[in-house]
Amino acid sequence: MTINMSVQSVLDSIESAQKSEIIPDQEFVLQGSVLDTSVSVLLSRLRGLCDNADQLPQTFHDQEICFSLKDFSGTNVTPGANSSIMLRVRRALDHTDMPWQLRYTGQPEVGTRPALLRNCLDVPVS
Repeated sequence: MTINMSVQSVLDSIESAQKSEIIPDQEFVLQGSVLDTSVSVLLSRLRGLCDNADQLPQTFHDQEICFSLKDFSGTNVTPGANSSIMLRVRRALDHTDMPWQLRYTGQPEVGTRPALLRNCLDVPVS
């Protein structure tokens, strides 16, 4: 499968989705540290954001492998552009019957949000 989208078409689709209040698949990453004394407060707030707040957190054991696909053709003419694509493959170690997940993660978007925002595409594979 080949995915071929221009930067402008991606920006247009994100803008259209935001106007119609539909958010495309995106990954938000918040980085920070939490004091040991505040862990219970953080978990309580996270449970409040989830649909299953009445259930205890589920444990999981996953493995993730990262691959970098480099473009050696020399056709990338944008100065300073990254000529590699990062692919991640994940699998559940505690549920071996589940399919592997292939994830493409786009470049971080520049914005005013206090979190890293980038498009991502998850595909179950066998």
